[in-house]
Amino acid sequence: MPQQTTVAVENSFIKGLVTEATGMNFPEQAVTETFDCIYAIDGSVFRRTAFDFEPNFTTKTIDRSNKAIREYLWQNVSGDGNVTVPVLQVGNTLYFYETNGTGIFSTGAQTTTVTLTPVSGAPAPDAVEAQFTDGNGYLIVTHPYCEPMRIAYDIAAHTATATNIILQIRDFEGAVNDPYAIDFRPTSTLAALDKYHHYNLLNQGWTDTNLTTWDTAQTTMPSNSDVMWRFVDSTNTFTATTAIINSVVSGNTPAPNGHYVLNLANQDRITASGIAALVNTTTGFQRPSVCAFFAGRVFYSGINFTGFNSNIYFTQIIENTMQYGATYQQNDPTSPTLFDILPSDGGILRIPEAGTIFKMQTIPGGLAIFAANGVWFLTGSQGVGFTANDYALLKIADVPTISDTSFVNVNGYPVWWNAEGIYTVEGNQTGTLTQATVKSLTWDTFKTFYNDIPVASKRYARGFFDKTEGQIRWIYRSTSTSELNKIYEYDRVLNYNFRTQAFYPWTISDNTQVKVHGILSTELITRPVIVNNVIDNSANNVIDLSSNQVIAFSTSGNADQQFDKYIVSYPSGGSFAFTFAERTVNTYRDWFKFDNFGMNYTSYLITGFKLRGEAIRRFTNNWVQIFSRLLDPVSYKFQGIWDYAKTGSGTGRWSTNQFITHTNTNYSNAFRRLKVRGHGTSLQFRVSSVDNAPFDIIGWSTLQSINGAP
Repeated sequence: MPQQTTVAVENSFIKGLVTEATGMNFPEQAVTETFDCIYAIDGSVFRRTAFDFEPNFTTKTIDRSNKAIREYLWQNVSGDGNVTVPVLQVGNTLYFYETNGTGIFSTGAQTTTVTLTPVSGAPAPDAVEAQFTDGNGYLIVTHPYCEPMRIAYDIAAHTATATNIILQIRDFEGAVNDPYAIDFRPTSTLAALDKYHHYNLLNQGWTDTNLTTWDTAQTTMPSNSDVMWRFVDSTNTFTATTAIINSVVSGNTPAPNGHYVLNLANQDRITASGIAALVNTTTGFQRPSVCAFFAGRVFYSGINFTGFNSNIYFTQIIENTMQYGATYQQNDPTSPTLFDILPSDGGILRIPEAGTIFKMQTIPGGLAIFAANGVWFLTGSQGVGFTANDYALLKIADVPTISDTSFVNVNGYPVWWNAEGIYTVEGNQTGTLTQATVKSLTWDTFKTFYNDIPVASKRYARGFFDKTEGQIRWIYRSTSTSELNKIYEYDRVLNYNFRTQAFYPWTISDNTQVKVHGILSTELITRPVIVNNVIDNSANNVIDLSSNQVIAFSTSGNADQQFDKYIVSYPSGGSFAFTFAERTVNTYRDWFKFDNFGMNYTSYLITGFKLRGEAIRRFTNNWVQIFSRLLDPVSYKFQGIWDYAKTGSGTGRWSTNQFITHTNTNYSNAFRRLKVRGHGTSLQFRVSSVDNAPFDIIGWSTLQSINGAP
């Protein structure tokens, strides 16, 4: 049979890197290998630009030795929607940066700092990350060894002021050592009454005055089912006559309790009641490590102490600064009149099966809760939003969470890493109730690559969502380490395009000095509107014909779109110089500004497998006509790979690596025709970079001859 000639066009690489396919079923528009390329929404693929310090960067000296590093973008600072302040934790210190809309972070380093101070008996907080949320213009900080903090920022004075938050709860637990059954009235005097029972009666609304009256009239004392205000006469006066007592049927229903409001971490029943030698409940030196702002309240969780691990504490709807620790209902539950739970109240949610809670994030319709044993969704039961007296707490997935660092907010929904994959929460409306479901982003396309990332590295991955490009970028370590310094030294970036569902990785060049520690977005960075008085040549205010003063408005900074920023440091004078880096506009050597030399990196891609002869007939590739976009001059190398060869050395199945360059930018696109020699049943193409030069591939056309018989 004669040979068949065919022309094939490849003009889209929109699916990026796919690892969950074989050499026989590999999808179109995807690649089998790649690093340091960008896969655009239009199907083109081009070389990433270099990592380098900001323009006109400055440095701040910070010792990072054996210290945790964490970053947070604080928006709506002091209630001003135009002001955003990047916050950097290094060890036990929080640093603050202002940018005035310029997009340059490092020059906005402020002298004000906040120190994370451990509670009594706690380890130093230096090696453990804090967690942040913001609301009502304040920054809320939680750390497992420190009291939660509310930080206010004075925009005019450039100062941050921290105030400790002491969480308070109503004592619904009571004294668990009470020896009596719920409905048992012990034969005792008040003076000889068991101290734990005495405390429980007071916590149920009894007073020592009422108990003295009862003691005088009876040989017993009230039970834990006796409600004090039910023992009244016709004038509504408390009495303990036998006739009144016999007329009240308490049954074995526990009396309402929770009269006392106690500090959550140190539930001091002795001081509250005045009864000596009671057993107090504490959380040791453990404090909440997780926080979120939702439904006008602050939610706290993550207390690593038996009995508290799976609890979530939420404040009253915050109307004043005293309520940031008010995780209890306002009305006294033991009151005969005002005892109801109000919609605006604070309280406690318990998820016994959750295990450790790592993260809470507000999503449309509710609050997503991420724990070691799954994911839960908190919402209003009637579809009207969460309130203290009307809510639904639903488990939506058994997907375990391993840390909180990788979470990225994508248009209101979280995307995060765990040990086996990358997940997102999706929402849908069912009747009046918003439902949420969990979906894997890696299972069908990217699982093999993801599995090769060490679990230890997944615990510390961190990222941001670029709304301009619709992309998430996570930074992570390619190798596992237990050294604290190295944990926060990242050498890889994983990109995910939400519009195309394409994954593609980058390297971060290691010059042994500059290290990347975090990633932030420039979104909403401090672009305040400035009101200017219009003045005349004599410096007098201009007045219009209606006697109104004339004013003009202006904004500071530039109009650049959102882009990614990287927190970096390098050794300096026995400590470390911290600054910020970004991807440059059109250079291709990482860290050039550090030593005026920089480091080259190789950008490359290998396409999927082409089986022109149905995997049984051999074919040859006569010509390839490659098309490049010419925003700038481009250079790259191109070669063919036959029959699944992993390397050209020892196989002879990689064709000659041909150099291509296009410099005439008078054309929007350029093309070059190449002869790619060889034959076989499978063919791939490899594009790789040339030092210091970009490439921008939009596709190619191939002329191939297929044997008529195997």
